[in-house]
Amino acid sequence: MTDLVAQKPQLEDAGKRRIATVILTFAIIYSLMFWAAGSLKWAAAWVFVIISVLNTLTIGIYVAWRNPELINERGRKSDKTKSWDKIFSAVFAPMIFLTPITAGFDFRFSWSDMPMIITILAYIGVMPGLILPYWAMLANKFLVTTVRLQEERDQYVVQNGPYRFVRHPMYTGAVLTYLTMPLALGSWWALIPGGIAIVSIIVRTALEDKTLQNELPGYTEYAKNTRYRLIPGLW
Repeated sequence: MTDLVAQKPQLEDAGKRRIATVILTFAIIYSLMFWAAGSLKWAAAWVFVIISVLNTLTIGIYVAWRNPELINERGRKSDKTKSWDKIFSAVFAPMIFLTPITAGFDFRFSWSDMPMIITILAYIGVMPGLILPYWAMLANKFLVTTVRLQEERDQYVVQNGPYRFVRHPMYTGAVLTYLTMPLALGSWWALIPGGIAIVSIIVRTALEDKTLQNELPGYTEYAKNTRYRLIPGLW
């Protein structure tokens, strides 16, 4: 007699490509940041890199182990992505690079005079900003890279984990990251691309939330119970 045992989802080629893409992207971002700085002797940047890498090597690997199905899906392309989300990607993606690059040039040319207390407080904010997206990924196996309804995967409303507090916790983490990263790196000027990233995230949150209320069964009721989209007590 053959035992029918449910097989745990495994990391597929799409998931492996996704992980490789993330690692390569981080490597390029940090290389460009230090290139812009013109020096490797930048303590604040190394602290940020170490925190980010440790976060990825610990929580990130744990997420890939616990939820490989999501990593696989995040590595696949889809023709169902909303057209407005493609515009978001075109605006947001460059800011991923421009924020640390601007901070690098700021360090090289000493544009900003950042009080140490602000840098310290910024690093306190960086930690939850980096952790929140991974917590959301642990809770929500439908958290793919583009906005689309995943009918083929029987998508349902996720209400556990960080989704008990806000409806879009990954974006909460992203907003916190792009607010605190420039300050942690000692750059007022990096708040410009960081601010553009934040505004684009807020717009995406509003459009995605509207899409989910219109298309995902049960989401409207969830929105009544979990009132805030992005920031508890505010919005």
